[in-house]
Amino acid sequence: MMNTPKKLLVCLDMTDFDKSLFSYVAYLNEVFPVKDILLIHNILMETPPKELHDLYPETSKPLEKLVQAEIEEGINAYLSDSGAEIKIKIFQNQSVGEIVKWVNEHEVDLCLLGNKTEDEGQGIFSIRFLRLTGHPVLLIPSAAKYPIQEIIAPLDFSKSGIPVIQSAHKLSKLFSAELKYLHLYTLPPQYFPYLPRNLDKYREGYLDYGEKTFARLREKAIKQEETGKCHYKLVEKEEVAGEIHRWAQYYKAGLIVLGAKGKSDAEVLLLGSVTEKMTALSKDIPLLIVKMKAHSNWLEAFLD
Repeated sequence: MMNTPKKLLVCLDMTDFDKSLFSYVAYLNEVFPVKDILLIHNILMETPPKELHDLYPETSKPLEKLVQAEIEEGINAYLSDSGAEIKIKIFQNQSVGEIVKWVNEHEVDLCLLGNKTEDEGQGIFSIRFLRLTGHPVLLIPSAAKYPIQEIIAPLDFSKSGIPVIQSAHKLSKLFSAELKYLHLYTLPPQYFPYLPRNLDKYREGYLDYGEKTFARLREKAIKQEETGKCHYKLVEKEEVAGEIHRWAQYYKAGLIVLGAKGKSDAEVLLLGSVTEKMTALSKDIPLLIVKMKAHSNWLEAFLD
């Protein structure tokens, strides 16, 4: 379950994309004023040739100070009135695993990273960070629109759906947004030759099963609190990620809340197959990925 965000971590890469992250953090701070904001950047150091120093005297300054100054410009432009305590942490040639270990020590509520298109860059750090961290991660595309008025929360009815319901429900209250849960189901392959003749009957039976299962998950997640309705759709297995994205686009969702892994994903996987595909697809809608506490503890032990 994601706590009401009071401490944000923002991963910067010192490109123009950082403007999108700064702007989104400013928006979040208007919705729920945060107490602390940690801005981090990892410098991948290479010793520049002497000729470069001669041509560009500014490169003789310590790179860490140049990066610090540029981040401070972003703070002054977007967060000067935030009211939050803002700290900057600059790493040098650290692995993603080492950075994640550092983040784990700082009790962060929410990590914000850029979700880049191919034209904007590879975004390798974001994917590696997402796989290793146990914290909720909000992937923000440069095309992200706000305010958030609609939230889509896909569920596969595995136990990972509990933190998804908890997080989506809480955020719908914070943003005063409409919340729709979405469950996509497929035809059992072993019965495929027979079921197409009775699809209406199968849908009717599955809808009854789905409503009962959703009610049990909702009870475990948020007790008797009123929340959004769960919608159901029959799809091909390979179309799940694409259908989630189409739903989000159709309803003009400002946020998708998704579990890190589903019931068909092996325990050893750090990120589920649908979630992995969604990170590649959702280049226009912010994607919040939440992990179960047990999975977070396993990751922390793995990194130690």
